[in-house]
Amino acid sequence: NIRRAGTEVFFRLGQTIEHGPKKYGVLPPKDFAKWARICEHVIRHYTEGWANGFRHKITHWEIWNEADLDAKTWNTDPRTWGGTEEQFFDLYATTARHLKKCFPQLMIGGPALAGQEQWADRFLSHMEKHGENGCHRRGDRAFVRPGVARHHVMLVL
Repeated sequence: NIRRAGTEVFFRLGQTIEHGPKKYGVLPPKDFAKWARICEHVIRHYTEGWANGFRHKITHWEIWNEADLDAKTWNTDPRTWGGTEEQFFDLYATTARHLKKCFPQLMIGGPALAGQEQWADRFLSHMEKHGENGCHRRGDRAFVRPGVARHHVMLVL
């Protein structure tokens, strides 16, 4: 059991890596606001018992994962994010703002990165330039995924 091991659960909202030729979960949602509301309901399901759900104490929530992994091949063979960088930044900002409004007590963050530092710099710059109350600023707290490389740092709101 993860809790008996003394660790905290964190839940990724988004895709799983896709290596096959057919891609299903890595493409950007058609409606970012709707996707944010779906994420809200996932959190309510797992933490508030919504829709015959659970009452787990999950405080850390990641928006997507490693959107920087295929920064150069996103339009030909994406494994984690099949949209543009700008689309991801917009999805992230939309979702983070919505979730922080609904759940100010939770740690909403991400994305964990695959090590593309320039991508991370552009992400932070975008959040600084376009962010409002629910988006990152340089120097925000971070939490690190246990047992993974140091570059898998997730910024939290």
